[in-house]
Amino acid sequence: TKTIAELLISRTKEISTTLVIDFGTSNTALGAYMDERQYPEHTQKELLKRGIPFGSIEKIKFEKVNENNEKVFAETFHTVISVKDYSDTENITYHYGYDTVDTASRDSFNSKASVFYEIKKWVNNYEKIEEIYDEKGNIAFVPRKEILKQYFYYIIQSAEQRHKCKYKKLHITSPIRQKQQFLAMYEEVLGEDYIVSTITALDEGIA
Repeated sequence: TKTIAELLISRTKEISTTLVIDFGTSNTALGAYMDERQYPEHTQKELLKRGIPFGSIEKIKFEKVNENNEKVFAETFHTVISVKDYSDTENITYHYGYDTVDTASRDSFNSKASVFYEIKKWVNNYEKIEEIYDEKGNIAFVPRKEILKQYFYYIIQSAEQRHKCKYKKLHITSPIRQKQQFLAMYEEVLGEDYIVSTITALDEGIA
């Protein structure tokens, strides 16, 4: 048996840094400025060991499998979500991004599961109810804003896991002509758990 010299268990720290999300029609990207003052010393050491530098902007990297079946990391993430399982009516599970595309490709795009592309275009009708199917053909009726919420929570939690912190402030880009509609949607979908920048929100072109 091996003796563990020291075991430190601590709560994930909420930091004041803003997580920036470039929510795109086809792909989404995330990043944040890595301020070492926001992190306890043991977390700083862990992040540095993983090659995450402080004092600069760090883009979130997502794992995917390339054409040679090798695991690689990409700084963009497909804006797509599919229904995985609805056997537990209290807990719908989903596939996200690369996992959605890989699963659809593996099933030769013949799966019964609902796949949602271009969810950014839901901005003017995000209250609509969608009839969804899981991989076994189970049916449910879910508001679009709930599907959007699940997608956003997945990518935000991916960033939190990578950066070993809890984000509270979000900045999400919006097209200038529909800025107010997008900001309203972001607040409706995420406002329960996050603070979405509105007054200082940048347009996509400027961002």
